[in-house]
Amino acid sequence: MSLYVYDLNGYLGDAASISGWASFVEWGLLKGGEVTRLTSKGISDKPAQLVEQLRALYSPDPGVESIRVGLLSLAGKAEDCVIISEGEEG
Repeated sequence: MSLYVYDLNGYLGDAASISGWASFVEWGLLKGGEVTRLTSKGISDKPAQLVEQLRALYSPDPGVESIRVGLLSLAGKAEDCVIISEGEEG
């Protein structure tokens, strides 16, 4: 099963597998700001701040880093909010 990224206009892309997301959440909960909000609530209503924070971070864990880079790209395309969901792609 996978998690997907949406904004108010719909599907933006794939976020991660469930197991990969679990590792990202463990990492993200310690980062504060919009990264922690996204990992704890599954939503960020400040995509520009989320992008700024993701840009400033790095993880030595290759799986977490891959998700961070992917979210950075997808959040940069988002309007109004970034939502992580188990909903169906597309």
